[in-house]
Amino acid sequence: MKRDSRQVYTEYLVLQAQGGSESAFSELFELWSADFNRLARVQVRNDDAVEDVTQNAWISIAKGLQRLEDPACFPSWAFRILHRRSADWIRKQQKDRHRKEVLEKQSLGTRTRLTQTTN
Repeated sequence: MKRDSRQVYTEYLVLQAQGGSESAFSELFELWSADFNRLARVQVRNDDAVEDVTQNAWISIAKGLQRLEDPACFPSWAFRILHRRSADWIRKQQKDRHRKEVLEKQSLGTRTRLTQTTN
């Protein structure tokens, strides 16, 4: 694995955050947010949703950071979480779109029946 200064700093921040340092977690957030936003934008293809998706990912990261055994794995671990939150958002959009289509068909059917009974 390539261990550049960003990777080493990330590992340090992860260890500090796991030890309870809120400022270390904030720095970790600042260090990786732009990359998260870029990936989320590519995955969800909706600029309005990027903030929600990345925020949900960071919440999951904060909750699970204590369980991360190897700080060197933070980037891949965090990006997997972001990918899952993006997939969750996409699934929800598909489900909402399907529900809307079903309701529109039901509404159209009701209007058709009403029109037929009034004629």
